[in-house]
Amino acid sequence: MDQTLHILDVRLEISSDQKSLIEPFLGVFSAFFSESEGSGEAAGARPVQVRVDGAAGTYHDGSRRVALAEGRLRQAHVYNLLYTTLVRALGGYYLLHAAVVARADRAWILSGPSGSGKTSLGRALSERGFSLLTDDLAPLAVADGRLHPFPRRLGLARGAGEATGDYVRLGSKDFVAAADVGLAGPGKPVRPAGVVIMNPYVGAGETPLRLQVGVLPAAAFLSGRLAALPGVTVTSTPGHGGVELLSVTVIDGSAVAAVMAEMDAADAGILFHGHHHGQERRWAREPRLTPMPLREAAIALLRETLNREPRAALMVRHGGRAVSALMELLGLLVGVPCYRLEPAGIAETAVFLEKKFR
Repeated sequence: MDQTLHILDVRLEISSDQKSLIEPFLGVFSAFFSESEGSGEAAGARPVQVRVDGAAGTYHDGSRRVALAEGRLRQAHVYNLLYTTLVRALGGYYLLHAAVVARADRAWILSGPSGSGKTSLGRALSERGFSLLTDDLAPLAVADGRLHPFPRRLGLARGAGEATGDYVRLGSKDFVAAADVGLAGPGKPVRPAGVVIMNPYVGAGETPLRLQVGVLPAAAFLSGRLAALPGVTVTSTPGHGGVELLSVTVIDGSAVAAVMAEMDAADAGILFHGHHHGQERRWAREPRLTPMPLREAAIALLRETLNREPRAALMVRHGGRAVSALMELLGLLVGVPCYRLEPAGIAETAVFLEKKFR
């Protein structure tokens, strides 16, 4: 099976002898709103060729050749490999961990930890005259500082009862086309009019970098190498099928580059990666929006982005140097007002923000 996906400035060409191995990735990245949206190739799109050989048990993307996991783990392994191939290729974008809502050529970035309500708030605002430009991953172009739609389906909590018809179930999420749940279309790329850092967790302002990594036996060395780094703590828990579950906390920001390097070295044996907050969610009695210094907001954005995708293109672009990435991000957001949001209920907060964003 051969399949080509045009995603921003990358043309991802995937071939496989076993369709089932690549179906989850194709389903999740088929579209955000509809199957035809975003299908046109961007001028100068860079081709990235991937071969998934189920018979031989290998994955090859031109820069790495990886032995695939066996049995039921193989499909998840292929999804993660395709995902990291894609985000590394998108070197012209910061894939911010955020939802973006837009209205009248003005866009607001809603960023915060997983479970902070970004998707729910974006959906609630879309019912009040905003369009949901993107959910969870927001591409900010380095070339012109504009936010772009991202052709990835909307991820809803599994079992919420909203996913009907054509949806893709992956992990704890059901991925649906946003139009199927009544959301307005994404519109065109637009410059940010504001950054909103959602802060519904106790002590979230001091949250260090926290990662969760599922490691196959081929990368069993990763736990020891990370634990040996100064400013890094690691706990390990046995998982199913020989998978080792690592919880990694990076307390010292200067250790970020070293963590990235070790994860790159173990890349072939990483089954999945994510992040955790480990904190109690706390809602305010009423929504509060307070001004926030640009540098503080940019640090929060970068931290959440690295939590969401520790091997994203922005870190490859900057050689794992968080300070260098931060300086570029500051330049892209200069002049953009930033705020800290203490949300109350989602509906109440959406009404509050709709008035503030007028």
